[in-house]
Amino acid sequence: MTTRGRNAISPHGQGGFTLIELVAVLLVIAIVSALALSRATSTATANLAREADTLTGHLRYAQARAMNDTVPWRITLTGNGYTLFRNTTPQSLPGETATHSFASGVSLTSGGVTVSFDRWGSPGNTTITITLNNSRTITITRNTGFIP
Repeated sequence: MTTRGRNAISPHGQGGFTLIELVAVLLVIAIVSALALSRATSTATANLAREADTLTGHLRYAQARAMNDTVPWRITLTGNGYTLFRNTTPQSLPGETATHSFASGVSLTSGGVTVSFDRWGSPGNTTITITLNNSRTITITRNTGFIP
């Protein structure tokens, strides 16, 4: 008796999937679902981390520019973004315009904050704390201007 194709596995002509094939397909579906779910839930956290890192970089940029100039540089933060100034003139941020808008879901917790750096890179005699979404803080140390 010769058999071909599916009939080689099932001599009675009954087609279907083996248990191993079904388990493999279910496993692939479970992995894809887990990846899709994890990416959907972590977007807000990733946006917050990215915006905090971007703001930290821009603060350090303003500080470095102030240390190479005779006039103060400052960043004025509002609820949904911030603007870089040289004295009173808006300046372009690296790779952007003078104003940066926060990503969706990210906002400044406290009201408007202005961070001004003098020619030594110092924000003055007060430590400045900037809080995003009540969870991520950026601290600028008084006198030294240290930004961790």
